[in-house]
Amino acid sequence: MSMIETDIQRESVAVPALALRGLVIFPGMLLQFDVGRRKSILALEKAMEENQLIFLVAQKDLSENDPAAEQIFSMGVVAKIKQVIRRSDDGVRLFAEGLYRANVTSFESENPFLLVHLQRVETLPSRATRRSEALIRYTQNLFEQFIQNYTHIPPDIVIGVVQKKDCGELADYIASNIMFDFEEKQVILEELHPLRRLEKLAERMQ
Repeated sequence: MSMIETDIQRESVAVPALALRGLVIFPGMLLQFDVGRRKSILALEKAMEENQLIFLVAQKDLSENDPAAEQIFSMGVVAKIKQVIRRSDDGVRLFAEGLYRANVTSFESENPFLLVHLQRVETLPSRATRRSEALIRYTQNLFEQFIQNYTHIPPDIVIGVVQKKDCGELADYIASNIMFDFEEKQVILEELHPLRRLEKLAERMQ
C-alpha cells in the first residue's frame, strides 16, 4: 500500500472528488467517460498534479449541474487516473481504474472543486460455503438469461462472469457491466457483505 493510500485510511489527506451524473463506479472497473463541467476538470487537474488518485462518486439528483456536498452519495470509489485526453476547449475524456470503496468523512472545500477526506471501506470477510457457491451459479445463470436481451455484451465480459468465484467480486463485476439504474447500482456498491451484495444483485436481475 502506498503512502497516499495509508493517509486516506487515516483520513489525513484530502482527495479531489468528481461528481458523476447517472454513473456508479466499482472497484476493478476500467472506464472512460467525458468530463465537461469546469469544477470536475479542475478536480482532475489537481489529482494529476498530486498522485493521480481521484474520488469518483455519484450525485443524487441528475438534474443538478453543480452538486453541493449534501447532493452526492457518501460512498464512492477511489480511482487511479490512467489518462486524460483533451477533446475540446470545453471538455476532456478520462480513462481511469476503480481501486477501492471509500466513504466521505468530511469536506475540506467545495470550490473551486470538491475536496474530501475519505475513509477506505473494506469488504467484510467471507468464506466459500455451499450456499455461496449455489448463489454464484444461480447468478451466473441469471446473467446468461439477462444478456439475451442485449446484443452488445462483449464475449470477454461473459467469460469474466463465468470465471468469478467470489460473491463480492462477481456482484461488482456484473453490476459494472450491465445496464441498471444508477440508484440500484449504488445499493450494490454500498453493501459490504459479499453474500448479501450478490443476493441484492440477483434480486434486481430477476
